[in-house]
Amino acid sequence: MSDSRPTTVRPAWIAVMLLAFGLCFTLGRSLGGPSADERSSTQQAPLTDGRLYKVPVSLSQPQRGVNEPLVMIVEWCDLRGASCRQSDAMTSALLEKYPGEVRHSWRHLPDKSSADSLEMHEFARVALEQAGRFWEVRKQLLGRPDSPIARAELAGMAQKAGMDWSAVESAMTSDRYIPYVSADEMFASRFGVEKGPTFYVNGRRLMEPVTADRLNALVAQELTHAKAVLARTKTTRELLYQEITRDGLFQPPLAVIAQTQTGTSR
Repeated sequence: MSDSRPTTVRPAWIAVMLLAFGLCFTLGRSLGGPSADERSSTQQAPLTDGRLYKVPVSLSQPQRGVNEPLVMIVEWCDLRGASCRQSDAMTSALLEKYPGEVRHSWRHLPDKSSADSLEMHEFARVALEQAGRFWEVRKQLLGRPDSPIARAELAGMAQKAGMDWSAVESAMTSDRYIPYVSADEMFASRFGVEKGPTFYVNGRRLMEPVTADRLNALVAQELTHAKAVLARTKTTRELLYQEITRDGLFQPPLAVIAQTQTGTSR
């Protein structure tokens, strides 16, 4: 004769099963990365602050890419450090992706916490002014460890880039090109740039987090906009950047200026 009594699960077993399920869920989240909500929050972070800035660009800055671009990328950064090495990879990839449409303009932003940073920026500036070798020197500086640099090492870099070290050293001793570095720092303060890398794309500031995907998205967005401006105006590609940024702000919002004046910004 079979037992017709209903089957029951003891409360202790229920507790064990719930605990195991909760543990698996927690481990799954920690091993599987951020949740869908967390990923969505990151993806939805605004690319810009909604403002347009008139960031000056001239031949006095190191530049690479097409001469008459649809998209002008202005970057402030140091000459070494992981973040600036990453930004170099990001901009290099964009120049390769858009060979006839993008130009990259670079500005000095020495690391104030490093005693030799200013000297490295001066060295890079001399390389640009005397021999047009800025990008070769920058590549060497980005590839070295983030440790103090000696004049002897700079001499080796200059010779590797095909420069006359005696002329370079003479310019550095007289601080001939320091004003160019200082001017970039002044503009950094004017536009609320506190750290590198900071990017402005056709006058639109890329907000944090600064990632390759977000920079790519902003460039693609501004590329579409630039083509629309060309289509509806009589401007030329040579004057396109000036046209796009014509009504832009020449200084950051008042809150950023106030922070700078009180010493909370660089």
